[in-house]
Amino acid sequence: SISIENALTSISVLLRERQDELEHREAELCKAQEKFKVEQSGCYGNTTSSDVMHLNVGGKTMAVLRRTLTLVEGSMLACRFSGRWDDSIEKDKDGFFFVDQEFDLFEAMINYLRHRSNETDGCRAESPIFQEKVNRDFCRMVEYYGMTQGVFPSELKVMYKSNSEEDKEEEETDITLLGLLEVNAKEWCTLEICRRGHHKTINAFEVTLGPVQRVQIGWTYESLKSYGNSLGVGDVSNSISIDLCRSCFLKDGAQVDIGGLELEEGTVVRSEDFGNKWFVNGRLVASATDSDGVVTIAGCSGYRNHTTYFCPVISVKGSIKVSAIEYMN
Repeated sequence: SISIENALTSISVLLRERQDELEHREAELCKAQEKFKVEQSGCYGNTTSSDVMHLNVGGKTMAVLRRTLTLVEGSMLACRFSGRWDDSIEKDKDGFFFVDQEFDLFEAMINYLRHRSNETDGCRAESPIFQEKVNRDFCRMVEYYGMTQGVFPSELKVMYKSNSEEDKEEEETDITLLGLLEVNAKEWCTLEICRRGHHKTINAFEVTLGPVQRVQIGWTYESLKSYGNSLGVGDVSNSISIDLCRSCFLKDGAQVDIGGLELEEGTVVRSEDFGNKWFVNGRLVASATDSDGVVTIAGCSGYRNHTTYFCPVISVKGSIKVSAIEYMN
């Protein structure tokens, strides 16, 4: 009994020590959070998302909320007007922030962001449309500000998913879309990268793998209704893909072996020119044109008349993120 009492006493002392250690760490964390708030205030000053920003754009003035300018996170426009650089941004004689862009183009981009901020699922904001020459200038400006995916967004849509009897009760939670271009799929499914409020044609895209059990990344121009419970893009007619699980290129169900492909978290797969070029972690692994040391594939040959409607498609069980999208000029 004495040994039991000693053991209980030792455990009690150890628990008190752990409790003291946790309280000390919590106090240190609170101090660090307060320090961060002070430093953040020093960097951004007394700024809020509801600040009214007065801009001089190419000689014409406009007023816009800071949260509209910073709507697209990670863009140069959002960074520039985050509040951190207010003191260093060029200003005119009246103190307005100066933006050296054509007013009509910049205004169109801002108006689109305004529409984005109050859109609904039933009423989406439409991307601006211009005549060809002006459209090129607009797209160049949008790209300069790092706003291409902000002004011409795309999103993943589930086109097909497994529907076995045991899955029916949980099918609503089997596939979780995380934002516009990320998914966690507990069951095998096929998703299309769809344009959202615009008509630009996707000709290249990039996918970063999370934890996945199986994934096929490719293109199709046919209805996805023909996909069965175990089939993915590349397995069915009028579709092509890279299959990392089988380490091969697929076209209409036919396989061409590609050595060295693995299902590793963090792997980046990039497809260019409607599937005529394929890269894995920056290395060219398959191409429709002859290239030394690279597997030659048919690519989208034979589908050329359909490339305007050639859609990027991903079949997956696991987690992936579409990390880049490029459009035809």
